[in-house]
Amino acid sequence: MSAASAIQSQIRHRAQPRAMGVFVSAMCAIVACRDSVAQQIDITSVPAWRTAGSITGVVTGANPATHRVAVYIYIDGAGWWTKPSASATSVPIQANGTFSANVYTCCLDDRASIFCAALIPANTTAPNAAGTCSIPSGLQAIARDYVDRPGRTVQFAGRTWAIKEAPTPVGPGPNRFTDEVQDVFVDAQRRLHLKLVQRNGQWMSSEVVLMDDTGYGTYWFTTESQVGFLDPNVVFGAFTWDPHCDDTTIPAWPNREIDFEDSRWGNSSDPTSSQVVVQPFQNAGSLIRYTTPLLTPLPTLSRWFSWSADRISYGVVAGKVSPGTLANVTPIHASTYVHAPASGRRVPPSGRQRFRFNLWANQGTGPSNGQSVEIIISDFRYTTAVGAFLGGCGVNPAGSARLLSGAPRLGSSVTLGFDNPVGSQTPGSISALLLGTRTARFPCGLLQVGFGMQTTVGELLVDPNTQPTGIIGGLWTGPGIPAPFQLSIPNNPGLVGQCVNAQGLLIDPVGPQTYGLADAFELCIQP
Repeated sequence: MSAASAIQSQIRHRAQPRAMGVFVSAMCAIVACRDSVAQQIDITSVPAWRTAGSITGVVTGANPATHRVAVYIYIDGAGWWTKPSASATSVPIQANGTFSANVYTCCLDDRASIFCAALIPANTTAPNAAGTCSIPSGLQAIARDYVDRPGRTVQFAGRTWAIKEAPTPVGPGPNRFTDEVQDVFVDAQRRLHLKLVQRNGQWMSSEVVLMDDTGYGTYWFTTESQVGFLDPNVVFGAFTWDPHCDDTTIPAWPNREIDFEDSRWGNSSDPTSSQVVVQPFQNAGSLIRYTTPLLTPLPTLSRWFSWSADRISYGVVAGKVSPGTLANVTPIHASTYVHAPASGRRVPPSGRQRFRFNLWANQGTGPSNGQSVEIIISDFRYTTAVGAFLGGCGVNPAGSARLLSGAPRLGSSVTLGFDNPVGSQTPGSISALLLGTRTARFPCGLLQVGFGMQTTVGELLVDPNTQPTGIIGGLWTGPGIPAPFQLSIPNNPGLVGQCVNAQGLLIDPVGPQTYGLADAFELCIQP
């Protein structure tokens, strides 16, 4: 029995109750709350990438005579810095509540990727940051605002990635980082390429940063390069990193860093080529080395880690294998790191980390053979529920498919919700579920004219050549209220590792947009 037919035989629908209104006391609104205005700070503009200039913003609920604004910038690989300068660590607030601060002094300031503005009492001094891991803890901030400023970006695996760029050496390495279109790009097959190349006599590394916020869940990616046979001085990394550096549970390494790394770290005789790491690597059991073999006939490698509050589980498998399961395959590596503070093993808690890929030279010296290096990454997915991976490449509206509860585990159930968040169809439209196999280009699909929610074009994420099953559900009652489908997974061990794509479709018999495709989930059944 296939996963699709097994799920179809047990599908159930549950009505989604309308949200209850929230009653607010009239007395509070008239008396107690009338004069209460929260002290708030908002950044309203930042300079363009590679441009010197100032950030501007506005403060509300605070007296300009008794408050000031402290400003910090984050330079990727170089840390946090005080602006306008080390001697002027804050700026005044104008009578109308606005403020402005010069954020360019020299060097890499015009490559800052994060800006922070903090409201502070005027009788305090903002502590200076000069390449520090975090904004100093002594900052007496009443309110803060952060703004990201990426440079060039690429679209890969249905997500936006910012490209790190530094013409002078920064970490790791230290290395220079390139954002040239010939060095970091997505090809016609929708694969991400990262290069380590020599330009104008300097070795240039590459790195991309996922612009989505992530946390606990499963991170899965595939590569199509012989990562076990890199030059001894070369490092390929796939990892989480929190630039805010505020993980107090691991003060020796507060960046919430969890790694896959391929490198021999300058030792050409090392029989192992790869490692998994929970930083800091010096702690017992935090670093495990393994060997990635020659991958034939194709160099495809699947890797993932599942991160929860008390453990991190790793898997490495040759070929393109369903994420999150080692069923019916012999892994190259599998291990679990369990939180045990008494033994010095600490799982970092979720924070403001983001996922990254990079390709760089150990110690910044370049490859020992003097040859350029290229890594091809063919897919990436992240999910908060093990085995449920969102698909779609931006054609269908964001938020049109939501995981409402559960996970695709044997004997359990998962509830998916499908919505038209842009409201282009009539409330009362009929909801339907398409069950089938993934398209060859998943997480991207096939464009279908006349099936769009936000334009006339929709993205089909179920392969039409595999005879997908259609199931009618209840009525969709309006934007923000997803039509639910509860899928029950039979307790059949033979289903473990099988995957099925589940895509929503709304049918509006009275409106101008009859059919509207939502995004999909690939459900890979777990033990």
